[in-house]
Amino acid sequence: MDLARDPGKQEGPWTRELRALEMAHMSRSRRSLLALATGIGVVIVVLLAFPGRLDPDDPPARGEETPGKAAPSAAAQAPVQGGALDRAEELERSSAGSAPPRANGGAAATTPAAREEPIGAAATAPIVRGRVLDARSDAPVTRFELDGERVETPDGRFERSAPRGFTIEARGYRAWTCSDAQVRELARDEAVVRLEPDPDVGTCVVRVRDARGAPLAGVELVSSRPVRVRERTDEHGVCVLEQLPTRAFELDVRHAGWSEARVPVRVEPGGRTERVVVLQRSAPVPVRVLDVEGGLARHASIRVECVDEPNRAGRWRPARPRADEIDGLPFLTGDDFELALDEAEGRIEGLPPGRYVLHVTERSGVHREAPLQLAVPFTAGPAEPQELVVRLDADAPR
Repeated sequence: MDLARDPGKQEGPWTRELRALEMAHMSRSRRSLLALATGIGVVIVVLLAFPGRLDPDDPPARGEETPGKAAPSAAAQAPVQGGALDRAEELERSSAGSAPPRANGGAAATTPAAREEPIGAAATAPIVRGRVLDARSDAPVTRFELDGERVETPDGRFERSAPRGFTIEARGYRAWTCSDAQVRELARDEAVVRLEPDPDVGTCVVRVRDARGAPLAGVELVSSRPVRVRERTDEHGVCVLEQLPTRAFELDVRHAGWSEARVPVRVEPGGRTERVVVLQRSAPVPVRVLDVEGGLARHASIRVECVDEPNRAGRWRPARPRADEIDGLPFLTGDDFELALDEAEGRIEGLPPGRYVLHVTERSGVHREAPLQLAVPFTAGPAEPQELVVRLDADAPR
């Protein structure tokens, strides 16, 4: 029986079902072929439109997706973008000054990241070199402050990195300011900064002498408010303070081992003022510390207290010094300082004139169970003092 020739006459229910299955199979085959053809067409279009994006050695740029793949997550994006080898190649291209990676058919990328300068180039500050001169005489200004930093130079030269504007100030001169816009212009050549003298300034000459009129070198002159001064006298005992503002201030005169003085100073505009300071030095104070038997105490210590000032420097010079005691033993008059004596005979030297107390302590276990402490007041001054004789006796004044 030929069903194909006469399908209507011999067709039964099973024949119709077979035909329906055959038609469904043919429909699925057509759809698969159509999908395959569509996919091939898409791949061809992508290859023609993006020839550089499917190169395995050229990873996709940041923010772009590879066709047919989902965009990677932020955590996975860093290792995908080239790895250690690609990162090293990218750094080599950056250091060699090569162009950034190309994208979109080989055209140079024009994103802001591709146009950035190398790291640190924008942050490089210009170097400003120059000299600071007096505007009237063209003499170098040897001491000045550059943005609050003190500079001392014999010829007025300076050099600094200037990422922004700065100010130069010197005592007796008007301040000079460089704006942010002028920094790069100054950095082209050596800058010459001429400071205009302040008309309201003057000079003070300080001469320091001892009681006999001999000059004292190395004496410190200090003032903090309202005028800042920190200078020393030269070998002739002279210190010239120039360019002082015309305002009243006090100058402290200090020298180790000598009396201190506070001198009021006031200069006139364009004037010159002189001050003569006489310092006193106290004479050495001889000291003997005796034990209960009248011999020199060998187990005692001394401490010198200054009544007028908390701390003064002095020196104990033994009568029979050892090799390491030739120059004497320095001490301070603070309460926390004691000087142990092997042989309690010598002189106290270098104390500024004033009122003092000599504290003597005999260590315990020598002549009694408890330590014996005595306090003897004395005065240091230019006149030769009497010898201080301290007896370590229980009946002695304490």
